[in-house]
Amino acid sequence: MKIGITKNGTLVEARKADRNEKYFCTSCQRALKLCSGQYKKNYFAHQSFTKKQGYQPKGETKRHLMGKKKGRRFL
Repeated sequence: MKIGITKNGTLVEARKADRNEKYFCTSCQRALKLCSGQYKKNYFAHQSFTKKQGYQPKGETKRHLMGKKKGRRFL
């Protein structure tokens, strides 16, 4: 995800985001974390939630979720 929203309602691109700020999803308003890597540009990802916390990812197929669990990529 390349865009997040601050608690003040300001849209922020991940490449310009501050690590000390909190960001939220523009769709579901859940907390995001700022991620980066050696080869990837900054991006936002949803924080991990357990089923006990009532989080159900939207728009992800069962196959996609299985792949995330197993750490594999499906083509």
